[in-house]
Amino acid sequence: CRLASNGRCGSGATTVYGFVGGRPYTGVDLNGDGDLLDAVTILQPSHTRTRRYGVIANLRYDINDANTVRVSYTHDYANHRQTGTIGLLDATGTPLDVFPINNPIIDVNGNVLTKRDRQSLAILDKVAAEYRGEFGALTVNIGAALPFYKRQLDQYCFTTSSSGFVDCFGTGFATSANGAAADAAYAAVNTNAIAPQQRNYSYSKFLPTGGLVYHIGNSASIFASYSKNISVPGTDPLYNSIYYPADAPGTQPKPETTDSFDLGARYRSGNVQAQISGWYTSFQNRLASAYDPVNDIVVFRNLGKVEKYGVDGSIAFQPVPQISLYLFGSYLKSKIKDDVAASATSVYLTAGKAESGNPEWSFGASARGKLGPVELGVNAKRTGPRFYNDQNLPVTSGGVEVYPAKLPAYTLVNLDARLSLAPIGMEKAYVQLNVYNLFDEFFVGGFGGTLSSSSVQFAQIGAPRTISGTVVFAF
Repeated sequence: CRLASNGRCGSGATTVYGFVGGRPYTGVDLNGDGDLLDAVTILQPSHTRTRRYGVIANLRYDINDANTVRVSYTHDYANHRQTGTIGLLDATGTPLDVFPINNPIIDVNGNVLTKRDRQSLAILDKVAAEYRGEFGALTVNIGAALPFYKRQLDQYCFTTSSSGFVDCFGTGFATSANGAAADAAYAAVNTNAIAPQQRNYSYSKFLPTGGLVYHIGNSASIFASYSKNISVPGTDPLYNSIYYPADAPGTQPKPETTDSFDLGARYRSGNVQAQISGWYTSFQNRLASAYDPVNDIVVFRNLGKVEKYGVDGSIAFQPVPQISLYLFGSYLKSKIKDDVAASATSVYLTAGKAESGNPEWSFGASARGKLGPVELGVNAKRTGPRFYNDQNLPVTSGGVEVYPAKLPAYTLVNLDARLSLAPIGMEKAYVQLNVYNLFDEFFVGGFGGTLSSSSVQFAQIGAPRTISGTVVFAF
């Protein structure tokens, strides 16, 4: 790659080899045509090697038959090595090795090229305590936890944007595989690129919990609970933050915290079981993510304070031992409390809007019957519309609407059948047939959501009708 004055590859005076601007520059004739003038399609998957271990210790003490206390300690240590070694394809586009790390592309200097190169340590130490007491028909649980999260990030590439783009030349903080002179030349024309470095982050939060259950006779009960939780940023937003100075205010990704409440009732009698509950959750620094498969990065957005609440209900009925029926449904509302900054001078109009990607309602039913060695089941679920973006607006391009504000509702029906082989002397063996998406519904299964009403996002199309069969033998 000949570094141009704008920091990209073009006509320039300094040659470097590496992964620059999303493309590899090897200095090697990869297609064997005798020159270095071609752009060659390569295989460039992401590799992650994880070494993880954990220790959990619990101590329980029964004060008496009605009162119990418990304390616990958890240690979790994970070492993640993330690389993107590249490999060759044959003339048909088939990888020579689906794991390029086994046979990687080597540049002219004998170095292995990779599209990303980083290592992180994720360490958790948590202490917790709980009290459980029974007072006649009332059962009480009170507890608390105190987690300590540590993140040590080693970024071996130059960070070129707050969205996680990097240029990689080799492993090492001081000098890359190109040598100090080439590194200096790259840095001179890429003044906004952040040199390889290490960052450390720490998070902790006191997390109280409480709950109670009150039994009404032998068949019914009411319950209520409260819990505070924390979700610390993953490695992707933490690596993205390296683009900013470590001590710059507001640049360290904040953890997502929640306060959750629920209240409900259960009924259990003979062949009927039913439950209904209402819940409310308040999010601080609601962190939402979306995967970009083209650039192979995860894009994050902080929605600030978000409130969610809803009702869930279900009822199960078994009129005879051979037949069981189940009905369920849920209703959900979400509200983003404030507008989200789009730039120093503009905002996304999200205040009072619903969070994208969440259906406001869903309901369904299932039935299962058994007759001799044959067992049949069917289940159906209707998922309601979902907003496409957090401003709850149609998607527009050049003033023209290209997609409505909501994705349409969809219904999935699945079947399964099982035939026991017990009649032929194989007591634990059976043949099973499953049909997913019986009516071949075309639907969007999931999407990341977005703030902007002018950007088209990536979506995961749901699986079509799928039929699978299984034969299980147990001894």
